[in-house]
Amino acid sequence: GPALTAAIPAFVPKTQFTAANALLQGTTSLGIIFGPALSGLGIAAYGSQEVLCLNAATYMISAAFLLLVRFRNPVTTVPLPAARSTMLQDLIEGFRYSVVTQPRLLFLTSIAALYTFGTSALNALFPVFARKMLGLGPVEVGYLWSALGVGLLVTSIGLLWVTEWRVKDRMRLIMATSVLSGAALCALTVTPDPYLAGLLMGVIGCGMGAFTPIAWGIIQELAPRQMIGRVLGLYGTGAMTAAIGGISAFGWITEQQGPETSLLGIALVLLLTALGATRMSRASVR
Repeated sequence: GPALTAAIPAFVPKTQFTAANALLQGTTSLGIIFGPALSGLGIAAYGSQEVLCLNAATYMISAAFLLLVRFRNPVTTVPLPAARSTMLQDLIEGFRYSVVTQPRLLFLTSIAALYTFGTSALNALFPVFARKMLGLGPVEVGYLWSALGVGLLVTSIGLLWVTEWRVKDRMRLIMATSVLSGAALCALTVTPDPYLAGLLMGVIGCGMGAFTPIAWGIIQELAPRQMIGRVLGLYGTGAMTAAIGGISAFGWITEQQGPETSLLGIALVLLLTALGATRMSRASVR
């Protein structure tokens, strides 16, 4: 969430923000690689209720590890005699900074909302797509999710070498990877072979893995330390709102028009994301 991402600048130098975000995403990728396959086997063997209970336990373990995190370079503030700002004032200040002081961040948030509108629908509805288009069960769907995770992990590792690129160049990378994911989704609609579908899911994962670490890195670089959490909160709010809309919209399309049409719509959203990234790369002077 925004709190975890906003803590990155306290651990690494500015030139390594994107790399740190990529490593953070890499841990998620490992979970995607092994989690779906194991959960698919667990559901087939024991049932969904037992697997959900085990999943809840993993969240508790994650929270326990977060309690062990210590900041080596905490941000110290000097109390001023004036009255402290309220939470509402902080929220207004964060919104004003994103809209007025750094309009690029508002544009980036808009691109992120568009991107999440499509990718969240893919994440939520992919089991439906796999069952209706390929006739796959929970175990096979888990394997395809693992292929997506492999693609995410490959891109996360690759981003370690682009962390010092200019904003313009990193946005061009987002453009290229969004086009790659969109093209792979189009190919997925005409693929009857589960093995080829797994390969395409890996390609889609490679394309999807670039956006979030790069976007977080840009926000961490452009926003002052005390504003990062507020800007990321605005970013997350826009993305989650778009996610709700995307899942609802493409769920309706899947029901009314079929999974192929829905996948083509998600591919179109990713291509529009690429256009937005191209626009921002041209506007960037860094």
